[in-house]
Amino acid sequence: MKYLNKIIFINSANIPYAEISVDGNVHFTGTQGVGKSTVLRALLFFYNADKHRLGIQQGQKSFDEFYFRQSNSYILYEVMRDNGAYTILVSRYQGRASWRFIDAPYQREWFITEDKQVLSDWVKIRERIDKNVGVSARIESGVMFKDIIFGNTHDHKYARYSLVQSSHYQNIPRSIQNVFLNTKLDADFVKNTIIQSMTDEDLPIDLQTYRRLVSNFEREYDEIDCWFRQTRDGNYPVRQQALNIAEQGRKIVALDQQLSDVWHMMNHAVAYSEQRIPLLEVEAEEVKTAIEKEHSRKKELTTDYDKEKDSLNQELGAKKSKLKEIAQARKDFDALGIEDKLSLSDRESAIKQEAINKQTLLDDLLKTHASIEEKYNIAKAKLENARQAFENVQKEAYYQKQAILQIERKRLEEDRSKNRNQIMEAFDNWRHESDERLQVLLAEQNRADSALKELRHWHPMADEIKQTDEQLQQLNLKEKENTAQQIAVKSQITQIIAEYEMKEAEIKHASQREQERLEADRTQIREQIAKINNLLTHLDGSFYKWLCENTEGWENTIGKVIDEERVLYAQGLEPQFCVASDNLFGIRLNLDNIASVHRTPDEYRLEKKNLEEQVKQINRQLMQSPITLEEEISKLGKKYATQLNPLRQNVTLLKVEEEQIPVKRQNLQNHRHKLEMEELEQIAQEKEIRERSFNEALLNVQSEKDVREKNEVTIQRIEHNQVGQQQF
Repeated sequence: MKYLNKIIFINSANIPYAEISVDGNVHFTGTQGVGKSTVLRALLFFYNADKHRLGIQQGQKSFDEFYFRQSNSYILYEVMRDNGAYTILVSRYQGRASWRFIDAPYQREWFITEDKQVLSDWVKIRERIDKNVGVSARIESGVMFKDIIFGNTHDHKYARYSLVQSSHYQNIPRSIQNVFLNTKLDADFVKNTIIQSMTDEDLPIDLQTYRRLVSNFEREYDEIDCWFRQTRDGNYPVRQQALNIAEQGRKIVALDQQLSDVWHMMNHAVAYSEQRIPLLEVEAEEVKTAIEKEHSRKKELTTDYDKEKDSLNQELGAKKSKLKEIAQARKDFDALGIEDKLSLSDRESAIKQEAINKQTLLDDLLKTHASIEEKYNIAKAKLENARQAFENVQKEAYYQKQAILQIERKRLEEDRSKNRNQIMEAFDNWRHESDERLQVLLAEQNRADSALKELRHWHPMADEIKQTDEQLQQLNLKEKENTAQQIAVKSQITQIIAEYEMKEAEIKHASQREQERLEADRTQIREQIAKINNLLTHLDGSFYKWLCENTEGWENTIGKVIDEERVLYAQGLEPQFCVASDNLFGIRLNLDNIASVHRTPDEYRLEKKNLEEQVKQINRQLMQSPITLEEEISKLGKKYATQLNPLRQNVTLLKVEEEQIPVKRQNLQNHRHKLEMEELEQIAQEKEIRERSFNEALLNVQSEKDVREKNEVTIQRIEHNQVGQQQF
């Protein structure tokens, strides 16, 4: 059984937090303004989802402004069902109410933190809800919300949230609305309100919807047809484009994964920064205090600086005056040729030293050689020997330097060749290893890609779902067989009932005919009795009495020909004797062959008695006729009841079985949905693992390609430099 179990207010309608159970008979009491109407309107909003039909008067705050004033204002409805409760979240989105379905019982921890703070960020709320719990997308239309809870949706993911299954449910919220918005709640008024809420209006068919569906079908058909279009050379251009897009998509997914990792790192950095902010604020206060101190010190230093500046400016003025005097003196000295004198003054020590050296040389020459020529020849020979020795030393040094340079060049050339060979050998080895790594990485990428593609056809719960589908198919066949059996049994029951009704109608018709016959006989007899009574009432003063009193033997004469009713028992004839005669009005008749037809009063009385007995007998028959009819109908009913009772018991069993079929189907569908959710969860987990593996493989391949390209550029640059050096 499905029913509204609980309503929860969080920062809604001046209510910080409240949980109200509505799983039974609930009675609201309290003074004016405590929130009775607030709760009732929220309950009514669950059923009609119409903000304009909640009984909000003109001049009052609108539903959104009153119930969802803040970004963290929520109304939650917990709904019970056979396989567990689910929660409906109503919150404000873009200024108006929106809905979400959460496939789990309500938990306070979803919205309220440990420090009693109500969350407003849906991302954080979703993180606090178990990831295995299904959460629907945001629903912004009240009509769509009502279609879901009243079962008028073809989207299977919302079927588990329906309270009833009806495509014409409009009377249900209308009836609830009319009952909620009236204060008179006696049983007759509620019944009349519900009856008056029912409408037989024909629901219009929105052709625009079907037109849109048809147009979408044509577009989707064209897209499918494009997938199988083939060019003359046997290629499928759309598939090639799809593969390129898929490749780019994989790269985008990999980059998204990196972006997600970076986002998580940034979130961690933000969280770390948020933790650091108070400490930094304290440090900022300390720095601010230090800055203020430095500002004070700066002012003091500025004051000292200004004072020192003034004093230095005074000294600078004196120095400038001194410099002017020096400049004037320089001009005066320049006019006197002071530069030549200064240069001679600078050379004074050098000239003195040179004079000393020459004097020494002169002394040596005077002491060593006697004559000037000999001195000159000796000096010249010394100088020549010194020059030749210097030249020899320089040449030897040059040759040694050339040899050293040649050896060094050869060594450097050998080192360069050796290094180049080592680099090229290392590069070749690395290139070979890189080729192997790239092949391995490409193979790993292909395996990951194949595994990811195989995931599209991987159904871990296929056997269980197939078994459930078979059970559902058997249940459908059983339902069809049940329906066919009900139709057959009902047809037999209808045939037997028709036969019974025909027999009953025949019996009633025969009884009716017999009753009509008896009533006709009774009426006829009563008329005869009335006629006899009429004759007997006219006996006194009648012609019959006069004949009996005055004429003997009249029975054999006039009694044979006289009319009994009109003459014999008639009154007012005033009979008299006339001339004696044996004829009738002058005509003689032979009456021997005519029997006497008149009856005496006693005979009439006897006949009346017999007729009355017949009337009594008919009355008894008429009284007995309904009883007899009822007995015959009862016998007939018992006769046919022996045939109908087994069939009706069979119909009852079939109906009970038919009523159990939707429950079994719902249980199987729920089980199938559970299996599908478990399968989707396993597929999602496996997909995440395989996508991560594929992304890692893709990034490793791309990284390896980037490294290869970088190294190749480096090798090309080295070779280019080597060629340039060889040319040089």
